[in-house]
Amino acid sequence: MEAEKNIPQLNPDYIVQINGKSFVKYAGLLEEVEDRGGLTRLDVEVIQFPAEVNGNTAVCLAKVEMDGKFYSDIGEASIKTLNPQVADYLLSMASTRAKGRALRNAISVGICCLEEIRSFNDVVSEEPLPEKKPVQTKSTTQPTTQPPTQSPAKSKSSSTNTELKLITPAQEKAIIGMAKRQNIDPAKLCEEMFNAKLKMLPRQDASKVIEHLKATAS
Repeated sequence: MEAEKNIPQLNPDYIVQINGKSFVKYAGLLEEVEDRGGLTRLDVEVIQFPAEVNGNTAVCLAKVEMDGKFYSDIGEASIKTLNPQVADYLLSMASTRAKGRALRNAISVGICCLEEIRSFNDVVSEEPLPEKKPVQTKSTTQPTTQPPTQSPAKSKSSSTNTELKLITPAQEKAIIGMAKRQNIDPAKLCEEMFNAKLKMLPRQDASKVIEHLKATAS
């Protein structure tokens, strides 16, 4: 009940439960802000570039203006605080975290962004992969039909379909709207960034496109 009080009418599609705690995806904050009339201004400033002397830690400061009020917060990112798959994007993730925190302040959301935790990809794949059973070899001659070789393939296919969550209608609408305001072809942008069609983008990649459009608009 306490966690639900900190989620002010957010789209449940963007809420993830991890060990009994609620986390909101960055795209969910953007959708909520758009529903409330959008932002007047969003600025991001790099206040520390990653280097060996600071442990390769990037720090960004985000400033938000909404309804005549100003909100700000910082976001940091280092190899130690990121999943290895996104560890090459320190500045981008520090910017996303800073903007997410500033947006949460602006719309009074008391739960953390999913992008703020290290095991991002682990929690997106909510169902574990099926365990592979060891194949036992026998010296006796067996029929040529081998059902066990087909079973893992089916399991792999079904698990892939479960893990891959495509772009939501709200994300697609946000991308098209922000792209048109910047005279950018949204379909071409998605192909350039991820070599994929807009409607076939995974939700995680769609969030990165939205983040990119927000950055270029500021």
